[in-house]
Amino acid sequence: MIDPNSTIWVIDTSSLINVKELVTPEHRQSVFNELTNICNEGRILFPPEVLAELKNGAKAGRPDLPLDWAKQNRKLACRFGRCNDELSHVMNDPVAQLTPDPNQTDGEDDADPHVLATALKAVSLVDKVVVVTQESRKHPPQVALNVAAGSLGFPSINLYVLLIELGIWKDELTNR
Repeated sequence: MIDPNSTIWVIDTSSLINVKELVTPEHRQSVFNELTNICNEGRILFPPEVLAELKNGAKAGRPDLPLDWAKQNRKLACRFGRCNDELSHVMNDPVAQLTPDPNQTDGEDDADPHVLATALKAVSLVDKVVVVTQESRKHPPQVALNVAAGSLGFPSINLYVLLIELGIWKDELTNR
C-alpha cells in the first residue's frame, strides 16, 4: 500500500526517451534501475499508451532502453490500465482536450490525454501527483502537456528535475 503522503509521478513518453539525451550511455542503466526502485514502491505510473508510443518509436532490431524499462515495469506502472472515466473528464476540459496531436496516425492513440487521465486516477491514492514531461511547447490550436496538466491542477516537471527530486541525479551522469 502506498503512503498517502508520498508523491506519485506520472511519466510521459518524452521523459523516458529523454534519458537517452540527458544521461551518458554508461550511466543510463543505473538511472533506469533507480527508477525501477521508485516504481516498485508504487510511485511511478504511466498509461499503456506510453508503452505503445515507445514501441512505435523503437527501431527494429536495435536495443531500446526506455522501451525495455517500460516493458519490465508495466505491471506496476500501468496498474490502472486505461482510465476511461478520467479520460472523459480530460477530453471535456476546455484546455486539456487540446493536447492530442491532430496529425496522429490512424490507429495510434496519443498518450498525452492518457497521462492526464492516469494522473486524475492517481489522486485517489495520494495527495500529490506530478506529471513528468519534456513537452512544454506546442503551437495553437494545441496545448503542451505541461500546460494541460496545470489546467487540471497538477504540477509538472521534466526528467532532469525528477532525477534531482528523487536523489538520482549526479553531475557525472551527463557530458554537458
